[in-house]
Amino acid sequence: MAEGKRTLLTKNNPMKKPKVLNNRIKKGFSLAEILAALVIGSMVIVSVLGIYNRARSSVSAIRNRLDETRMPREVLQRITEDLDTITGQNQGVTIKLESKTNEDGYKTGRLEIVKGYYNNEGEKQLLERIIWQSSYDIESDQPGLVLYRSHTGPAAKDPVFEKWRADWEEDFNFIPMCEGVTCFTVQAVQGKQLIDEWKKDTLPNGVKITVSFAAPQQTMSGEWEIPESERASQIIAIDKTRKIKFDIFKEEDNEEENSQR
Repeated sequence: MAEGKRTLLTKNNPMKKPKVLNNRIKKGFSLAEILAALVIGSMVIVSVLGIYNRARSSVSAIRNRLDETRMPREVLQRITEDLDTITGQNQGVTIKLESKTNEDGYKTGRLEIVKGYYNNEGEKQLLERIIWQSSYDIESDQPGLVLYRSHTGPAAKDPVFEKWRADWEEDFNFIPMCEGVTCFTVQAVQGKQLIDEWKKDTLPNGVKITVSFAAPQQTMSGEWEIPESERASQIIAIDKTRKIKFDIFKEEDNEEENSQR
């Protein structure tokens, strides 16, 4: 072909381009790289699962702690509502209570609130009776007490169990409120004294309720007791309208006390 001469591409004289063989081979991951990726992925998964388990354990512990403190408050609130509802007018109301230690070593209590009235013939009639009491749980695998509540009498509907109380009390008078109780005591408050038994016709100044769901701990003397920090207590005033006597000290008395020191 002469220099400078151009070749025209026509249908009769096509010039085919030479085929270029692509000898490049696509490379994949080696066995070592796959094993390294699996090891790193496994480490990440183990770390994530460890964090998840620790978070789950923390949440479970917090929930258990909240349940231990919430349930006693609910029990105390229920009893307070019963006492406030029935003893509001103090007419025809009697309170009987007792606390003792049963043969299994658990402190149990019983509170009975009765409200009555006199008919035209002067006979006393029952209007309403509420009983709170604890008994040893013989059906549960874990030792403890069951707290029961009973509401009887021709009074108005029970606001606590208005929906299903009638069906239950066709066969049972006592409704189980909660289980797993380790301490339930009821004491009458008279001045600075706490009385474990009250069967008088007159009302006490107040009622102290103590409840706990904590496990008993063994003391140095070998006895099993529940620490005070694990007990929930509340003193409920019976007659909130009574006059409270206050001791008023004069400045002269304070100066005399300081001089004696």
